[in-house]
Amino acid sequence: MADFVENLVETDEADEYLKMLTLIGRSEALDTGVAVHEICHYLIDRINGTDRIVHVSITPNDQWEGACIGKQPKAFTKAGLDPSDVRAVVAPVMPSPGEDHSSTADVVQSVFQYRHLAAG
Repeated sequence: MADFVENLVETDEADEYLKMLTLIGRSEALDTGVAVHEICHYLIDRINGTDRIVHVSITPNDQWEGACIGKQPKAFTKAGLDPSDVRAVVAPVMPSPGEDHSSTADVVQSVFQYRHLAAG
């Protein structure tokens, strides 16, 4: 890995970690912030006793800076629905990226509060 990074990143930096950050275009402060953010998701999951998060990553991609991957919960089992069915119904009425979200903020807050209560 060190040779791979050395060949791709032209820098006088001797620290391999800082070379890697240069390679992915991330500052040390952002990398630390993302790590703290993602680990907080993990800790809250454990504190709530839900134990759903099975993988934490701070590797950026085109959608996010980091991610927590969890077990797929069994949702809506009595109704025979999957969460993707619910998203398909809700998505058309939600604002697009860059649009004003204030009209739906109260709905999102209500869902978040219910989800937090339901999680324990």
